[in-house]
Amino acid sequence: MMKKVVLVSILAIVFFSRLFAQEIIEKPIASFIGIDINYGFGLPLADLKSRYGQHLIVGSDLIFQPKSTKWAIGLSGHYGFGNNVKEDVVSAFRTQHEGLLIGSDGFLAEVKLKERVYIAQVWLGTIVPLGSQRSARHGIRIKCGLGYFKHFIKILDESRSLPQFNDEYIKGLDRRTGGILISNFTGYEYLDNKNRICFYVGVEPMWGLGKSLANVQYDTNPYNGLSSRNDVLLNFKAGWIIPLIKIRKSDEIEY
Repeated sequence: MMKKVVLVSILAIVFFSRLFAQEIIEKPIASFIGIDINYGFGLPLADLKSRYGQHLIVGSDLIFQPKSTKWAIGLSGHYGFGNNVKEDVVSAFRTQHEGLLIGSDGFLAEVKLKERVYIAQVWLGTIVPLGSQRSARHGIRIKCGLGYFKHFIKILDESRSLPQFNDEYIKGLDRRTGGILISNFTGYEYLDNKNRICFYVGVEPMWGLGKSLANVQYDTNPYNGLSSRNDVLLNFKAGWIIPLIKIRKSDEIEY
């Protein structure tokens, strides 16, 4: 799977580069350091599909974009969250009355299960220009990333009457998983020369090779959490780019 992601990224870069090789770049904007704020939704695939449903994802990137429009590098962090959890990790504790649990006060209490995902990565990307670049740098943005991911099931006790679900015990229930992550973003990016309109939209599949971060799993027998997992996220994203610092060469500065 890892080889497929890398191969697809390389082929996409070569294809678009040749397709638009004759494009004339006019008045490219200056190099800059900036941030972007992005939002989207994702679909779990492979092993992750059996644990979660659709989720939302928010994130931010720190970007260095050179004037040449050929390559950019960046650091990104993302937080994913959702309400559709397919693995009921507290099923052994539920009563027959509407699936509620018995609290320490003797009353029935409800527990909600939430999906949580954390991602941090470094990426390298290129933009393949489309059309005239006179007023804006725009085209197909392709990025390949490498980083770390972690996901788990958040057990939410809003009544706070279930002391059995303390921090230590939850570690044996929340399916906490982490490992190496590879991503590949492909989409359309538009960077206005005057920084008035700077945005992108696209799709970003992420493949994680992870293992359980817990030593035990109280609700299953036997425990097989130490086996490797093939966790895939297919994220559809849109982001707004905010240039912070423009970098000009000495021969570009007017005195």
